[in-house]
Amino acid sequence: VTTIELEHTNILGSTHAAIAREKGGIVKEGCHLVSGCDPDSGAGRVLQQIADERGVAGYAAAWSQRDKTFEDANVRVATAVLDALRERGVADAVLDGDVIKSSRLPGRMERCSHSGVPVMLDGGHVPHSIEMALAEARTEHPGPFWAVIAVHREKDAVALAAPILDMAEGVIVTTIPGSGVHYGSTELLEKLAHPSVVSMEAPGEALGEATRRAQGLEGGWVFVTGSLYLIGAVRSLVR
Repeated sequence: VTTIELEHTNILGSTHAAIAREKGGIVKEGCHLVSGCDPDSGAGRVLQQIADERGVAGYAAAWSQRDKTFEDANVRVATAVLDALRERGVADAVLDGDVIKSSRLPGRMERCSHSGVPVMLDGGHVPHSIEMALAEARTEHPGPFWAVIAVHREKDAVALAAPILDMAEGVIVTTIPGSGVHYGSTELLEKLAHPSVVSMEAPGEALGEATRRAQGLEGGWVFVTGSLYLIGAVRSLVR
């Protein structure tokens, strides 16, 4: 179990603890359990309870306040998983610097450019993930930025956009044509009701406009987020 966020709440529950209880259903007697959740959080306490109830062979809470980036957190969880596999005698791999450096997930903290402007792609679709992605991106690009976002209808669009609106020069809202599950760009514009938000229906046009606006800013860059569908739609334009 990596992290627990408030998503798919109509199915999994409306609290971190409730979602952890659902996801903890995967835990079986005698298995090892690795969690990336804070052990003192509601989700962390539920996972500990499940581990105790089901007699797991080992439980590792692979979490630390020192983790500042997605890579920090992911390496910590992956290392704990490999430790558990070695304990079970089914793997002897280790994570070294070369492995970590070469490991990348397309669309998550993916660095590229468009018309000479740096672009950061991250498919975060819950507020906490977007906050972490923005914090990491701004260590590399401290200058002003424009954002492009699309939002799935099951998400809280206002909460998701809030950390971006607090920091961006402006936001261009768009949609995924034909998906049927994302807010339309005009609908999203009305929902956010913010003076720095602009609406463009096509993701490619939204990216182009954000790039043009960022070009006029010293150190300007573009942040694309809110939906993995959106990342898929723009990746071919920026690679």
